[in-house]
Amino acid sequence: KFIFAFINFNFIMSLMDDIKSQTVAKVPEDKGVLLLVLNILFPGVGTIVAGKTGEHPNTVTVGIIQLVLFILGVVFSWTAILFFLYVVAWIWAVWWGVLIMNKSKT
Repeated sequence: KFIFAFINFNFIMSLMDDIKSQTVAKVPEDKGVLLLVLNILFPGVGTIVAGKTGEHPNTVTVGIIQLVLFILGVVFSWTAILFFLYVVAWIWAVWWGVLIMNKSKT
């Protein structure tokens, strides 16, 4: 019961809703492509920057999750399961970068 006092369930549910609906921060059009490239080279970093410059705070958290999964996958790539995390994190970050770029054009 003590551990649950520190968990903000509203934040977690909001984050899950944003991930399911693929809600990303809107950034200026000139930064959209740059953030996509950042996510291709350094998964999660482009998403974190988009969250900091855009109006959607959950985007930063999504970027941190992408980056942590990528780093865990790289560090423990000798195991098949964690190498899979590396691949999933990279694909997720690239997809999120595409979403950020597309939203910047609207």
